Parts: sequence; structure tokens; C-alpha cells
Amino acid sequence: MARKRWVLLLAAWLLSSSLECHPEGGSRWRVYKAADGLRDSSLVAVTLSPRGNVWVKHSNGQVSWLDGFQARSISVSGIGNFLVYESRSGQIWSVYPDGVMEYRRDQWIQYPVSEIRAENSNALRLLVRPIPLLPAERDHLLAVLPDRLLEFDSGQNRTIVLGWARETKLGRFNDIVEARDGGAWLSGTNGLAKLPGPVRRLTPESRWQEFPVEAAWQVQNLERPFEDDEGGVTVAADLQQGAVKAVLHFNGRSWEPPMPGPGPEKIRYAWRGADGTVWAASRSTLFKRQGGGWETVQVPGLRTPQYYDAATEPNGVFWLATTEGLARHSLQSWRVPPECASVKTPVFRMIEDPEGGLWFSGTNGLLALRNGQMQIFKWPEDFPPPAGRSAGRVLRFDPRTKRFSPVVHPGGREIRAVIGEFKNGRLCTQTMTRDSPAGFRLETFDGEVFEPFFEPKSDWSLGSELTFLRTTENETLWLGGNLGLALWDGKGQTFTPVITVPQGRAVELIDTGKGRIWYATAHVISEFNGRIWAATRFGAGNIHGMLRTRDGSIWVASGSGLNRFADGSWVANSVEEGMPDREVFDVWQDRRGGLWAATGQGISLYHRSADLDPPISLAHGEENPKEVYSSDVVGFNFRGRDKWDCTRRDRLLFSHRLDEGTWSPYSGEISTTFTNLTAGKHRLHVRAMDRNWNEEVEPGVYEFVSVVPWFREPRLLAIAACGAIATVFLAWLAVNRHLRLLRSYAEVEKIVAQRTRELERANQELLHSQKMRALGTLAAGIHPLHHQGLGANH
Repeated sequence: MARKRWVLLLAAWLLSSSLECHPEGGSRWRVYKAADGLRDSSLVAVTLSPRGNVWVKHSNGQVSWLDGFQARSISVSGIGNFLVYESRSGQIWSVYPDGVMEYRRDQWIQYPVSEIRAENSNALRLLVRPIPLLPAERDHLLAVLPDRLLEFDSGQNRTIVLGWARETKLGRFNDIVEARDGGAWLSGTNGLAKLPGPVRRLTPESRWQEFPVEAAWQVQNLERPFEDDEGGVTVAADLQQGAVKAVLHFNGRSWEPPMPGPGPEKIRYAWRGADGTVWAASRSTLFKRQGGGWETVQVPGLRTPQYYDAATEPNGVFWLATTEGLARHSLQSWRVPPECASVKTPVFRMIEDPEGGLWFSGTNGLLALRNGQMQIFKWPEDFPPPAGRSAGRVLRFDPRTKRFSPVVHPGGREIRAVIGEFKNGRLCTQTMTRDSPAGFRLETFDGEVFEPFFEPKSDWSLGSELTFLRTTENETLWLGGNLGLALWDGKGQTFTPVITVPQGRAVELIDTGKGRIWYATAHVISEFNGRIWAATRFGAGNIHGMLRTRDGSIWVASGSGLNRFADGSWVANSVEEGMPDREVFDVWQDRRGGLWAATGQGISLYHRSADLDPPISLAHGEENPKEVYSSDVVGFNFRGRDKWDCTRRDRLLFSHRLDEGTWSPYSGEISTTFTNLTAGKHRLHVRAMDRNWNEEVEPGVYEFVSVVPWFREPRLLAIAACGAIATVFLAWLAVNRHLRLLRSYAEVEKIVAQRTRELERANQELLHSQKMRALGTLAAGIHPLHHQGLGANH
């Protein structure tokens, strides 16, 4: 693709088979009824507050208001379609037959106004066209009467005429609404007037800009003006001839010719939405016009409603007060541009030319979106069908001649594919010879000349079906094929297979900055941090492509939608966010920052402004414990709600942290668990995020206390330990004393035994001594006798 001259080269193998059809996204409807907190489902009026609240009047005279998360009610005496207005300062105003009234401290305070009483003396006026009000500043209120514009000062209880209808070209005054620049739009019989802002500074000397309607158009009685995002104003008006009303649009400078309204029923209100869509409402029907003619719109959730009132907001949001509920219409984040509405077939790849035109390859042909217009250039008849892989044919398309022509290799080689671009702007093409389809060669191509770059040797192991060639910031070349990934070796002048990544068909490789690289196969994304590869993402569905946008986010096109990775969290968008199909083949960011998705049912463009309101998280004490044991595994549940339910509750994402820890990545999990918590008070922080990446501003905080079980109480354990030590010590003393006593007893017994033995020995010796003494005595006595006997014998 030469830089000097734009030539679009398309490889047929980029195309794949058609997929199952899904309904096209765009509008998002939400109907609020009594079950959602309204006092009643039947409504007759709706107004929008500068504070972001929506006020509705019920047919039974009651008033409800919504802030996006809940509905509340206040009481009003009297039945009618009087509108309720809330000022920037929070004052609540309405009309009653004799004047105006303010809701303060749970009661209505009435201020009689003679001019309003005189105008409301006509009973028909009360039912058909209530007097419009516009809060200006605290205690100041503007009121529109047919012949004058009044300012009422409730502090001084007086009125001032800011302007007379007879002094303008508008005829009778009809209605007034606040302009987005702080001024006001005033409608009349013959045209509009722009009142300078801010309205709180209006005086009788303030100069109005008047924009009367062309008299030749024969329109009159302009109804309530509705300002659009481009600064224009749309109104419904009567045609002087015929029963059908007309829709008028003022573009900020002049009136556009009237547009006939949808007949035969007269419309009451008309307004312009985003992308030039015109809406209108009669008493029984809602109409939409986008392009050629009017079509009726059935609001989901409403059966046979009566439309009583309408109010609009920026970004295509409007409200309808009906007999069956309050309907809110908003646009989804992903929408099919009006220029691309006719494309309802698979689109596979996108690219932008130097002039800012976008080009898409689809099943039916080459699509070009340039200067706000879509052009379709059908593929040549002999071009391979877009089902499955083609035989490998590359076409050249010249936008000037609007013709396709085959790219012919001068050496007769077959050009298999264009797989990438080098840093010097030359394309990398894969060529091969017809007699050797298994072999191939990589060649550079500048739009005119082919030059050989690389030809594999016999030991090539990555196959011949190549998918991409990418150059990272450090000028490293990566080659992807149907069998894996290879890295360019400058010394060997060859591509070396990378065996540390998941094997399979290579889909895409992108440089994510800071030396990191993401590589995707059909089902796995791996990250290279400069040293090792690690799996990053599983379960994204069949991966078709990746893109790194200017804000550093990474977008992955897959069979389950478009997935975005930012700040450590993955968020998926799909048909629920307005994409025409769940299958996303490619994603592209244009030079203006717009994000485009090529899907199985056409082209979609991302609109960040469709939803800017963050959700809120909820963690109630009824669901979660207030006191937990530190040793247990404890779980906490949390819920959330997006403002105006733009993201369904089951699709909200949550992040949490405990005390001052780190935030967890966002996920769809609605619970978390903790264990081994330290004793004391803890704070669980939870924040919610919707599918449009709106984060909760003030995270919800849930406080709880972690206590230690009694059997693990440190003081109790210390006392028990001390008691155990004392007991052991005393037991040791007792045992020691007992042992000493036993030893003393043993010593005593030993001494006693010894003494006993000694005594027995002494006794024995004494007895023996006595015996010997007795024997001696006996012997001594026998001896004389013996001598005497011997003497006698002799």
C-alpha cells in the first residue's frame, strides 16, 4: 500500500461464512409503572428538572418523581394535567386555578396571581392548555399567558410583564422551555423567539431574537419547542389548510420547509432525536421518521396507550407520559450509523484511507463510507465466494476508476495473500508457484515492484497458511501462521518458531507498550513481558482480531462480542449494548477517535455519550453479617443498579477492596469471601461499573466487626497459660515434696532398720554374753563339786 497513491488491496481469505441473524440494536426503552414505585401508572404530564429528576403528574392528581434509582411521591390537591416544575435551587412549582403554588415542607403554599386567575376562568383552558411555567431563580417564576410573558416574585408577591405578545411578530404566546445555553425558547402563533440567558436575569428591557415562520407556508400555532443536540428546534404546527399538522425545524439560523406530519391523526408534539431522526406523538400513536417516510412505533411494555405529554434530553433521550406508564427512550452505546443501515450482511475487515474514508470488506462487496455516504462496489463475478477460505487471490481497487483488477506477479507466481506492512510502508505478500503450492516466498511490494524477502528451507514447520506479519516498536518482526508464531532472526535471516506460546492458528499480535506484546490464537491470548510468555485471557469465544486504541485500551473482537481490557479489568459489549450481532470480526479506531465494529450483521459505531450516568452499589446489612469470627470463612454479597437501568442489574460489574487494600478487577461476581481476618472493625468498599465504563463515583462502604472466638481469646489464653504454669509449678512442688518425704521416710526406715539390726545384734551379743556368763557360773560351780566328788571317791 504505497503512501504516494492510495490503492486498496484485499485478500479473499479475509472473508468467512455468514452467521445467524440477530435484531438490530439502537433504541432502549424502559417503562416505569406503579410496580416501580410510582403512585399510579396513568400519567398526564412529565417535566425534567435541571437537577436530573423527572416529575410526573398522575391522572388522579398525585405527583411522583424519579431520580434514576427510585421513585417517590408527594400529594397534590386537585385533578388535572398541571405540570410540576423543579428549579435549580430545588423549589417545586405548579399551577392551580387561581395562581401558582410551591411545595415546601410537605405542603403546598398557594400564591394567588390575578392574571393567572383571569386566564384560568375559562374552564376549557384548564383542560386543554395549562399555563406553562419556567423557574428562573429562587422565588422567581416565569409564566406564559397568551398575551404576555410574566415574571412572578413569590418573595415580594408581585408580577412583572417581561414582554407583550402585541409587541412581537409571534402573535399569541403558546409555550416556553429552557434552552440548553441557559436562555429560553418561546413559541407563538407565527414563530419562535429566543430569550437571552440566563433567564434569571431577564428584564423588560432584554432583547429577544424573533424567528417568524414564512407566511407562504401557511402554518400557525406552533406547539411546545424541543431543542436538539445541534442547537436546532423542532415544533409541531397547524396547517391553515387541511387537518394534518406539520413538523417545522429551525436549524439555529433559519426555518426549513415544513414537513407534513403523519396523518390523519393530528400530532401534538414533534422533536428531533440523534442522527436526524424525527419523532412525533399524537394522542394514540407514536411516530418515527428516518429518511423517507413516517412509521409507527410500538413501545415495548405498552399495549394501547394514550400519549399525553413528552419531554426531551440530550443524546436522544426523551420521556412520554402515557396512560399505561412513564416511557423512557434512550439510544444504546453501539449503533448502526444511518449511512450504514442498508448493510445487514457480515462485514469482516475495516481500514481507513489517508483522506479519512472508511473501507469495509463484506460478503456482497467492498463498502466505502466517505463524506457521510455509503457506496457498495460488488465483487467481480469470478471472485471466489465469501464462504470459507478462498484459493488465494488478491485484488486491487482504484477509488478513482471504481474498478477491481487482479494484482499480477511479474514472475508468474501466484499472490497468495497480503499479510502485513513493513516499517517503510511496503507490503508483505505471500507468493508461491503453481506447481509447488506447499512452498511459498515472502516478498515486499510497493504497489508496483515485488522484491524477495524470505523463503523457508526444507525444515520449515509453521505451515504455508500465513495470517499476519507484524513489526513491534523495537522493530522486531513476528510472523503468524496456521501452526503458530515465529520470530525473525536477523543473524540467520529466518523466522524461528516460538514454542512457549499456545499452539494453533495465529490470529493477531499487537504491541501494548512498555515492552509488552499480546498474541492471540483462536481461543487464548498470551502476553510477553520481555522475558516470558503467560496466558492472559481465556473464554473470550472465537477470537477474530485485536486492537490497541490511543487511550491504551485493548479491544478483542470475538464470537461473543467485543471485549475491552483496561486498568486490569475485562468488559464485554454485545447485542445487549446495541451491536447488530454477537459475532464481531474486526474493530477499528478512526483518526477522529471513533470506534467501529464489523459484525455478522453489518457495521456498528460506538457512542460514549449514550450513557454517562454511573451506577450505584448496594451492600445491605440484611444480607451480610455485622459480626464475624476471625477464624471463619465469611462471605459478603453486594448488588447494584444503573441509573435509569441502562445496564441491566445482572450485567453490572463490581470491584471491591477490604480496608485500605488494593481494588480487585471488575467482574460479574456479586459476592466475595474473606478468612483469617484480624480482630477489630473492618470496612468493605464496593464500587459498581456499567457496560459503558461508568464507574461509581463514591464507592459503597459496609462496616463489620471481626471478633475472636472465646476459646481463642488472647487474654483467656494468657490466663489459662499462666494457670497451667502455676498448676504445673505447684504440682512439681507437691511431687518434689512428696519425693523428698519418701526419701526421708526411706532414710528413716533405713536408719530404723540399721538400728534394729544393731539392737538385735546387741541383744544377741548380750544373750550370748549372758549364756556364756551362765555357763561360766555353772562351770565354776561344777568344778568344786567335781573335785569334791573325786575326793570322796578316793
